[in-house]
Amino acid sequence: MAVKVVLGLDAPDDALTGYGAGAILRVQSSATETGTFANLTTVAVVAATYQYETWDAAGDKTTWYRWRIENAAATETGDWSAAFQGWDPAVAARNAGSYATLDDWFVALDAVRANVSGGAT
Repeated sequence: MAVKVVLGLDAPDDALTGYGAGAILRVQSSATETGTFANLTTVAVVAATYQYETWDAAGDKTTWYRWRIENAAATETGDWSAAFQGWDPAVAARNAGSYATLDDWFVALDAVRANVSGGAT
């Protein structure tokens, strides 16, 4: 059974500035929350993209995940996220056709903040 793994990056443009072009999110998995984690995949950081999704073909709803940001050479790394579990396929399917993406929501939120604060976000 495959599991959908959803990652949220609050400031992708800042991440690219700090970690450089080619920055990635490294995703690891483990059978337990505090167990030994192994590399699962990497996902490229893209400007103005706040949500990233990947699938773990070998995972199930009990698999644990964590991620961190790295530069392209993996010589500069951020801290690991807290461990979390992925979405089982039934839940992922229900959420696949949402009206707006998380990216859309962040853009709208920034517009509201700019309007309320007179242009400063």
